[in-house]
Amino acid sequence: MFKIIPRIPLNYLARYFNSILTLPVSLTFSVTYKCNFRCKTCNIWKNHYAGEELDLSQIDKVFHSLGKSLYWITIDGGEPFLRKDLADICAIIYKNCRPKILNIPSNGSLPTETIDTVERILRLCPAANLIINLSLDHIEEKHDVIRGHPGSFQRLLETYNGLRHIGHPRLRVGINTVISNYNIKDWERIYLFVKELKPDSHLFEIAQLRDEFRNRELGYIVPPKEESISLFEKLLYLKQVNKKSILGRYLHSIRKNYYSLIEKTIICARQIVPCFSGIASAYILPDGKIWACCNNEWLMGNLKEYDFDFRKLWGQKSAENMRKRIKRNKCFCLQVNSSYLNLLHSPFYSGKLIFDVLS
Repeated sequence: MFKIIPRIPLNYLARYFNSILTLPVSLTFSVTYKCNFRCKTCNIWKNHYAGEELDLSQIDKVFHSLGKSLYWITIDGGEPFLRKDLADICAIIYKNCRPKILNIPSNGSLPTETIDTVERILRLCPAANLIINLSLDHIEEKHDVIRGHPGSFQRLLETYNGLRHIGHPRLRVGINTVISNYNIKDWERIYLFVKELKPDSHLFEIAQLRDEFRNRELGYIVPPKEESISLFEKLLYLKQVNKKSILGRYLHSIRKNYYSLIEKTIICARQIVPCFSGIASAYILPDGKIWACCNNEWLMGNLKEYDFDFRKLWGQKSAENMRKRIKRNKCFCLQVNSSYLNLLHSPFYSGKLIFDVLS
């Protein structure tokens, strides 16, 4: 939080004048598009356009150029644990940036590899909080059907139990559920099942049509507006997280306010708070391209053209044009990471967050 708060006024000035003043405080780095699942809500496994994945030396250059600016880094894919050097990637990021939080979403299909890698990350990043969020979209065979991979439910439980067994104070294990037309009528059953698992958090998000997922043609996966609104109204009053620690209270509060924001966004079909994607956050693709966010394929530049120097790319005209586009179009979405950061930039919501954490 202390890395974010001092830069909020600078980010507002940057958004108003379209003149970048700081580096981002949050990044999503997609380390691979490889995925061993064939999910009904995502076509990322069909992605053939991506170039060669960045290697460790290139990744080191990128994060060295970012320095100590980052607070929260999400490392995703595809399935990030398919990269055998994932722990080394985390170590490089930690060495250069010292982020407070490393967040890795996973389909939970690789129990042994995931547990071994997580233990190694905890050793290599001795002051970072590590969050592993496992994707659970239903129970037993219905989860397998949605994820397009037989046996995935049992492997996810094996991964979850193995991670919980680590018992490290800097490790948080959460569950994420993507709500689509395949499971929205069963969301309460899923909630009660996950409650018995006692994860550190359980996040619900609506299935989205995003360029990252290559699923724009899958409009039938998105639940009706009325059902989505009803869902978030109910989620606001459910206990979703362990609140014993300050980080737990913070995550609980930001998740609750995220649900409130998303409900309003669905109702109004517009941007409720200003979006700071491309200013306070960015999305790095596996081959070094930079998008402002993972929703739209709006290219800010390619790190390969700037010798993997993020700072140089961040100030280029192409990046500036994307910031203008976001501000002018007033695009809106339900994406979690962007919404979390936008909430922190909102005086109304940040005040609620501070009150929740301290109360």
